[in-house]
Amino acid sequence: MKKILFFATVVVIGLSSCSKDEVIIDQSPDNLIGFDTCTGVTNRATEMVDANFKTFNVSAYYLADAWSSGTVGTPYINNEVIDRTGTSAKWVITSGKHYYWPMGTTDNLNFFATSPAQNLSGAASGMPSFTYNVNPSVTDQEDLLVALAMNKTKANTNGSNGAVNFTFSHALTKIQFSAACAVTGGMICKVKKIEVIDVFPTNTYTFASSGGAWATAEGTKTNYTYYENSTGSDISTVTPSKTNVDGTNGALMMVPQTIGTINIQVTYDVYQNDIKIADFTTTPKKVAITDNWEKGKSIRYNLVLPATGGTGGASEITFTTDELGAWDSEGAADVTVPAN
Repeated sequence: MKKILFFATVVVIGLSSCSKDEVIIDQSPDNLIGFDTCTGVTNRATEMVDANFKTFNVSAYYLADAWSSGTVGTPYINNEVIDRTGTSAKWVITSGKHYYWPMGTTDNLNFFATSPAQNLSGAASGMPSFTYNVNPSVTDQEDLLVALAMNKTKANTNGSNGAVNFTFSHALTKIQFSAACAVTGGMICKVKKIEVIDVFPTNTYTFASSGGAWATAEGTKTNYTYYENSTGSDISTVTPSKTNVDGTNGALMMVPQTIGTINIQVTYDVYQNDIKIADFTTTPKKVAITDNWEKGKSIRYNLVLPATGGTGGASEITFTTDELGAWDSEGAADVTVPAN
């Protein structure tokens, strides 16, 4: 199994000094909040470049002193949408508001960002959290990005210029598949459907100063279809080689969870020299997943597809012979060789 660690995305936020209670519109261009991104991210279940990262939400909480534990403060910026219209366009707060640094020498702001937007709760007693539900439609599944910046003042930001650095990370588990035939001999496995079944769709994420963590996944167990094509995708490679199978709607984006009863289910036929020898359509093959799904991990499962076994499996052609019979009794035949 191939696992790939997530990329990081850096977003820069700049704010200007003013009193801690003010939320006003500032007409001075030098005091406007600015944003920038620099690294590619994953979105809508497919690999994308930085140009496709065009929106995120920011919340900030005020404390009169630096945070060390407990509440992260009172709401100061409430889930503002930040977006841009193109790769070179400036990031803007879509509400048109402008926010400023508190003036107190010990005043701090704690920032939390998500993309797509999530409804944060729990900040009054500790780190904020949110509950995430995987979209049942794989077409509409999105990558979930999270970031935080704690104990920020204008003085301790990037170059003391009011720029707050966000490092976004992927919060979900990305699932993809490859496949190969288990045997040689001119075999072609026509893969028609790949599913993950009995997956928990819901989990709660809580921010933490060291990165954040998911709770225990829950909800009604759900099946998700990664690939489906009634004609079938031809797999002619033989293990240990493999062929990547691109998801019909991209990768699966799942909430991290401890693996219990999740299975991979594969529907396919096997052909040899253009003749069907196995049909796993009525009774697809199943295999249990053993490794946990972790935050920010990309997993590619390599499926090795057998032609035999189960209902619809191929029956191998074998050959036998009867025992060789004895020769007939030996007869005599005179042959006269001519003298000349």
